[in-house]
Amino acid sequence: AEYQRLVPGGRQDRLGAGPARERGPAVTGMQPGTEQPRRRPDYRRERVQHERPDKGDGSAGGDRGHGVQGERAARRRLARRAWFGHSPCTRVRVATLKVEVHQTQVPSLCMVAGAAPTEWGHMRSEERAMLSASIPAGDPRTPDEQFHNALGVDLPNWRRLGDAVLGDMDRNTQGVRWWLTLDEPRRRLVSFQLVESLNSVRPLLARAQLHLFEAREHADELRRRPFVNVVEQRDGSPRINHLRRERPVDHVAAELLDLHYTGAVHAMFTALEVVGAVVVGVAGLPLHVLERSSYGGALGMMRAPPRETLPGVRAAWLELAECMDAVERESGPTNWRRWLIGIRHSVAHRARLPNLELISPIGPPEVGPDGLLVHQVDLERRLPRDPTRAYLQALEADPHATHLDEPAASTMALALRTLAQFIEGVAGPLLGLWTARRDCQIQIAQPESQWPDVDEPEGAPFAGFAPGPRLEGEAVMSVSHSALGQLDRAGVGERR
Repeated sequence: AEYQRLVPGGRQDRLGAGPARERGPAVTGMQPGTEQPRRRPDYRRERVQHERPDKGDGSAGGDRGHGVQGERAARRRLARRAWFGHSPCTRVRVATLKVEVHQTQVPSLCMVAGAAPTEWGHMRSEERAMLSASIPAGDPRTPDEQFHNALGVDLPNWRRLGDAVLGDMDRNTQGVRWWLTLDEPRRRLVSFQLVESLNSVRPLLARAQLHLFEAREHADELRRRPFVNVVEQRDGSPRINHLRRERPVDHVAAELLDLHYTGAVHAMFTALEVVGAVVVGVAGLPLHVLERSSYGGALGMMRAPPRETLPGVRAAWLELAECMDAVERESGPTNWRRWLIGIRHSVAHRARLPNLELISPIGPPEVGPDGLLVHQVDLERRLPRDPTRAYLQALEADPHATHLDEPAASTMALALRTLAQFIEGVAGPLLGLWTARRDCQIQIAQPESQWPDVDEPEGAPFAGFAPGPRLEGEAVMSVSHSALGQLDRAGVGERR
């Protein structure tokens, strides 16, 4: 319905038929010329048979299986059976919080209500083929590991750090078993938050990678239909000519490109900040692990600890900070972390910066109606060189150095790769410090300031914009197997 509202006669445009063919290639998720028109299946041509017990009069379940209405009812019944599809999940009963494991199956989109296979994502054929590769039967990896490995963000060292922390959690102590200086409520909360932070990094990097996959396709779409050309005037000077957009949907590709770049930046920045929360928990820093944990704050605390910090603890923190600084220098170019933080702040807290796109002519020029030569062009997005400065300041300082001298797609891809290498690199020193603390080689007491207030916050909680009836009785929620282990070791199953 939204497509029909934006594009009158939209089905013909989507199928590449009619007048839309004269305006250029249709918006697709594949390379031009490789997509075949998709048509909705006609269920009236293919009768859906279903098994029902014989009623004894020669009919198989009465007239419910015949005609269009019978076929629809059969599809609904088949969809209910097919709802239990492929990947196992875990259910936790919420009302009593009694942890139980139920092996269920989750459906694919194309199994629900007899729907036709649905395209997922707006990606190039290369990324689509990479994610469509079959997983060998008997693969010992978990589904998350398979998915993250396909995206290149598996991070085995970081996974080993998470396994070590989770292995030190005990159901009897309801948290990390050797955090004896913390009372039970704080030990539970800090331990659970630390494991949650460790498990959040790889999904955030995977989200950034998916954003970049879709951004590349939208960038290719803009290059196929740039809505701009260059007219060579009679004196030989170029004039940029912005073409008229005939439909609101013509703006969508550029907006989606910005949307996915912004989403990738947010995901990468959040992953970096979550690493800071892990540093706070692993090193035992006197910072709130939920509200005040950031990577920069953790580094600052280790470099300049409080005055009452013991000399051995001060030396251990300083050594960890130096190791992390060395990993940062080896992971990427100078000031890459400062640039990533700056670009995130520029899209989250400041006015939108002007987009700069490099224009390059492609192909031979054509003669326009007025006899002037018209050059078709290729557009290449560039990102700001110093996003911490206002655009006017950068323009006045050097108008030729306001943006980077590389395509935005390359900048974003290399930023994600650099961040992944950095996180994988710091996992080693963090695991070393965690092991030394557990084996009593370094005496660092877990501070209570990591969770100062364990009481419920004051004031009424947010009830929702349109709340429905409150869940009563044995309501059920579904969580992953990894979350089940965390809940169990935090003692959730023993509580209301």
